[in-house]
Amino acid sequence: MRKRPAALVPFFFFALAGCSQQSADQFTSAINTALAGQPACVVVDPMSITSFPMKLVTEAQPTSSLCRTADPKVIRRLDALTQIGLLSASRVAGTKNINMPPVLGGGPCRLVTTTYDVTPEGRKSFSMILVKNLLGETRPNARFCYAKKQVAKVARWEDVMSNKDDVMVSYTYKLIDRKAWSREKVFLTSFPEAQQVIQGADSQVRHREVVRNQNGWAAVPSDMEDVQW
Repeated sequence: MRKRPAALVPFFFFALAGCSQQSADQFTSAINTALAGQPACVVVDPMSITSFPMKLVTEAQPTSSLCRTADPKVIRRLDALTQIGLLSASRVAGTKNINMPPVLGGGPCRLVTTTYDVTPEGRKSFSMILVKNLLGETRPNARFCYAKKQVAKVARWEDVMSNKDDVMVSYTYKLIDRKAWSREKVFLTSFPEAQQVIQGADSQVRHREVVRNQNGWAAVPSDMEDVQW
């Protein structure tokens, strides 16, 4: 019987061990691969589907249940994106008559309708993403991305249900290639969720499940990563 060369035996087992071991470097690589498709972004209205151009009533006088503007929070966010150059805004004033008794809010209603659209500068950060609405329907939603995310440091990990091939990794993240407009005060105050992500860089601990397959370690797809940050 032909014997295997002795020098190859330890190398063979060392190679197997290297492929199967758990390490911070392997988990970092797996999570970074997933984060490459999940940049740090904001949407105008997290509660509904939006697209551009977008037309909204931004001023209404006299204010009543029948003479009113769109959601003030959404208007503030659109105006903030306009101030930092990502959107343009075109305003048209007009009047509509509400055929109801004055006591019920009827009469002339003076309106300003604003049309927002993405500027050439805004196109550099703009994209559409598929999200689920409140009815569970998948629709495209507009977003503006202000940075890329990467793992800063793997803090710890533990096996899921004592399975060495399924690991929950705790890590901190960092932001790279951050857009200059994301440092503007009007943006940070209008999009507090972005400010929270920015302030949490290098300190906030996040968690991601990582599993081993035939190609190595891979992060489990997570809808919450897309929605929350």
